[in-house]
Amino acid sequence: MANNLAYENLRVDSVAIGPTAATVLAKGGAASAIFYLDPKASSVVRWRSDGTDPTATTGLPLYPGGQFALAGVMNIRRAKFVSESGAMAELHAAYFDRVDVLAIQFSPQGSRETVDGLAKITARLETMLFLLRQIRNATGKTAFELIGDQVPAGDQ
Repeated sequence: MANNLAYENLRVDSVAIGPTAATVLAKGGAASAIFYLDPKASSVVRWRSDGTDPTATTGLPLYPGGQFALAGVMNIRRAKFVSESGAMAELHAAYFDRVDVLAIQFSPQGSRETVDGLAKITARLETMLFLLRQIRNATGKTAFELIGDQVPAGDQ
């Protein structure tokens, strides 16, 4: 069972920010994290974990009330967030010492429900899902499993 190492609130605005280094490195380092955008946020938050800062128009969208999990020490360290509108949005983050079975659910959140908007979101989420399947931890074993995938022997 994963142990919660730390928790923090990130105040996201027009300047890309990431998790606090001391928090992510607490007690040996975070292997996984859950990020949750306050449902009262007045802006979509965009994020990336590839070492490039997101902008108001680039990066994966996280809608108010939405959440996602991130696995891998380097992915967490490189994660950056920016408010799409520039307005301050509160992002809650919980960091864990290991990756247990991780259920990832993608669903658009918030008020953007046009056909074109949902099609773009779905395409981006499919790309992200493909990339997440590629994540490997330092031992070369799958860092997480999707529902329905088989858990490798010894990782249970």
